[in-house]
Amino acid sequence: MLCVSLACCLALSSCNSNSDPKTVDGFPAYVTTNDEKGAQNFARYWISTLNQATTSGRTAKFKSLNKDSCDVCTDFAKQLDTIYGAGGHVETDGFKVKKIANEAGIPKPGAGVSVVLTVTPQKVVKSKGAAPRSLKGGDL
Repeated sequence: MLCVSLACCLALSSCNSNSDPKTVDGFPAYVTTNDEKGAQNFARYWISTLNQATTSGRTAKFKSLNKDSCDVCTDFAKQLDTIYGAGGHVETDGFKVKKIANEAGIPKPGAGVSVVLTVTPQKVVKSKGAAPRSLKGGDL
């Protein structure tokens, strides 16, 4: 089983010009705490946002969660932009969290997690009129 490590070093500012106490810098407040619970919440939020982008083709929110240095994140967004830009689409129930474990060695403040995911089956149509490609899914 491959474990995807999501280093969720949350360094979001506690200063907030947004008057909504449920958000911090446009993110739900529950994903912005610099502790293990915040890292777990951020990982779940990141996966949920990826799932939404995968089935809608709207990647802006997903891209806003990612650092430029995250090649995997950038690749996900590029693939989705390419598929939807060509008139294609993806049908899936997305990634499901199977297990989240706290990651040791993340400098304070901050926290990190390793996430084991189950990928549900997908049907990918790479462009308008293209034949669908079925992917069976599995653990990641």
